[in-house]
Amino acid sequence: MLLRTALLSVLALGMVGCAAQPRTQFYDLTAASEPATQRLPPSVSLGIGPVTLPELLDQPGVVSRKGGTVVNVATYHIWAGELEPAFTRV
Repeated sequence: MLLRTALLSVLALGMVGCAAQPRTQFYDLTAASEPATQRLPPSVSLGIGPVTLPELLDQPGVVSRKGGTVVNVATYHIWAGELEPAFTRV
């Protein structure tokens, strides 16, 4: 009887722990709604590339730098797709 009560208590605590998780939020990158205010003359072209991201960012969670060498990876704030293709697209 004591074993059954202990197992039910552990099961109940596990279920409460799962229910208390925050809702996952998804993010996507989009271009700025306003174009740059300075225009280049038609005879001038501008190219940027190749664009690569650090390996540190190659994970689903949103990564932010807290300062120095400390980073924060948000477990419940993740990219809706792959970050590098979205970044180079934008």
